[in-house]
Amino acid sequence: MAVVLYVDDLFLRGNNKFLNETVNELTAIYKEVKVTTSKLHSYLGMLFDYRIDGEVKIAMIKYIADVLDMYAHISGTRDSPGGADLFVIDKSSPLLDKT
Repeated sequence: MAVVLYVDDLFLRGNNKFLNETVNELTAIYKEVKVTTSKLHSYLGMLFDYRIDGEVKIAMIKYIADVLDMYAHISGTRDSPGGADLFVIDKSSPLLDKT
């Protein structure tokens, strides 16, 4: 099990047995424990996305938007100039000179 602690916020990841035991122990001590279980989870401005099995995507969309607005007054989105084939290697292309 992994535990991330920031002041009074805990972020727990692990199997259900350990998670349930930990929550039960915390509830026994502190009486009120707020538990959020979801495939999408917000923690300290980060969004954790577990909707694809075996993967986690972490984003800070609001934070990035706030920083861009605060310092550069930039808003909106833009597509990346790199396409889906950006890292595809064409093996039939001629090699560059060594010089």
